[in-house]
Amino acid sequence: MSNQRGFDADVILSGGGLVGQTLALALDQAGLSVAVIDASKPSDTLATTFDGRAFAIAFASYRMWRALGLGDQLDNVAQPIKQIMVTDGKLRRGPSLLHSL
Repeated sequence: MSNQRGFDADVILSGGGLVGQTLALALDQAGLSVAVIDASKPSDTLATTFDGRAFAIAFASYRMWRALGLGDQLDNVAQPIKQIMVTDGKLRRGPSLLHSL
């Protein structure tokens, strides 16, 4: 795909969150050229003041990222999920606690 500006990519992804960036990395490693389009600027989302959320990453996702070559970066910060609070986003409803077995 190309236009008058010389832009060229095999795949265009909409959304630069965890899923979009993971897919972009996998496609790139498979030899495809990828463009990721996101409403937020990368410099904004990487800033320490962005939004403060943490991510609970399932072990299957961790294994996938290791296979994509991110193991060294992940191993320095990865921790087991021993307890997690999940909410449904509705007002006046308490959180649901999930405990590891």
